[in-house]
Amino acid sequence: MVGVVYSRDELPPIPEPQAFSLRYTDNEFIPYKIRKGDFWVITGIPSHRKSSFLNDIACRMASHYGWRVAFASFEQTPQTEHRRNLRSWFNQGVNTGNKNADMWINEHFRFIIPSEDDDASLEWVLSRCAMCVTQHGCDMIIIDPWNEMDHCRNYKESITEYVGNAIKSFKRMANSVTTGWPSTS
Repeated sequence: MVGVVYSRDELPPIPEPQAFSLRYTDNEFIPYKIRKGDFWVITGIPSHRKSSFLNDIACRMASHYGWRVAFASFEQTPQTEHRRNLRSWFNQGVNTGNKNADMWINEHFRFIIPSEDDDASLEWVLSRCAMCVTQHGCDMIIIDPWNEMDHCRNYKESITEYVGNAIKSFKRMANSVTTGWPSTS
């Protein structure tokens, strides 16, 4: 299909996205649901546990539904902080070198790490996110924190315009990898 105008009959069917409940246990649910391809922004005061909240959601989705999660964490290192936090969640608060926890982490989590030569620009992060989905089967991507990315905006572009365009780019990427519908950049 080429173009951007279609008759209703030319549109491919889009399945209703499944909504996944956040679970405390196998039988206890949090009254909030997550769908693949959704775009969220979690914001708040520094040091008020936003990263811990996101880590908990990621672990719950991995544990209960088998999701794979990619972290683009510019403040936490996978070898130390992420490993400690994920092990602790898996072991219900006990940070041990449990082999089962490490196997679970290796199965369900991926880490986007820029090299010393990389600028973690919007384009760089988007391309790594797409790679996580297509090559590693990731169902969720967490970018934490946004302000640690390298934001290179056009001098004619306001911060509001840049952020709006970045959000559109992330939503477009999420939509294209979850629905198979081509993105129109």
